Amino acid sequence: MLKIDKYSNAELRDCFAAAAQADALVCPEEYLRCYEFHTDWSDGVQMASFKSGGGDELIMIFIADSAIIKGFDHESPVSPHAQDPYGLYPGIYEGAPPYLLDALRDEALDFEDVTFCYWRTSDKGPWQKGPVDLRGLDDGSDYLLSRIVTSFNEYDDYAKDYFEDDYSPALADRVNALFERKKL
Repeated sequence: MLKIDKYSNAELRDCFAAAAQADALVCPEEYLRCYEFHTDWSDGVQMASFKSGGGDELIMIFIADSAIIKGFDHESPVSPHAQDPYGLYPGIYEGAPPYLLDALRDEALDFEDVTFCYWRTSDKGPWQKGPVDLRGLDDGSDYLLSRIVTSFNEYDDYAKDYFEDDYSPALADRVNALFERKKL
C-alpha cells in the first residue's frame, strides 16, 4: 500500500499547498525551499513539487479530478542516467493518459528525469502505474512518496531536521495553523 492511497487528489493538493505555504513562511529564500505549489502552472493545470536539494524530486500534476506523480531518485539504478544506452526505464509511462503526460512534458519538469510514475483519473480512484519490472531495484518511490507531508506533525519533523535553528517554536505555531485549515 502506498502512502498516497489513503488520500484523495484534492486532499493531496491541499497537503502540498500547506507544505509550500509553510516552507515560504519558514524560509524567505525561495531557492532553499523544498516544497512548491502553483495553482496556475498552465491552463487548467496545478503543479506541486518536493525537491530534496540533492537531486531528488517529486512532481505532482493536478488536472480536474486527475493526478499524476513523477518521481526521480538521482541515485536509483532505474534512472535514465544509469541506463546503457541512456533512456527511460521500460514501462514507466506506459498506459498513462496522454493529457497527464502532456502536462509533464513542460520543459521545466524534466520529463526524462523519472524513476517512477503513478496516476489516477478520478479524485479517489485507484493509483495506476506502467508495467515496470524492477527486478528488485529501488526506484526511490518509498523515500520520495514519504516526503508528501499530510499533517503538521510530519511537516514539523521535516522542518526541524531541514531548517534546524531557523525553525523556531513561534514559526511552528503559525505552520500548525496552516495545516489545521486543510480538511483531512
